[in-house]
Amino acid sequence: MYATSGHGSFDGEKKEIIRRAFVSQFDDHLARHYYIDGLRGEAKKIALPRDLVV
Repeated sequence: MYATSGHGSFDGEKKEIIRRAFVSQFDDHLARHYYIDGLRGEAKKIALPRDLVV
């Protein structure tokens, strides 16, 4: 479990935790497809190409 700093965006902190978890398991070339993108208050998206979905 991770605690937040109380400063800045909790949303951004969660995205960074997920990003670090993927980078620790895969190289950045593959991990970047799983990064969560989107501005605060807007819809989030993951840029996973359809050919990687099984």
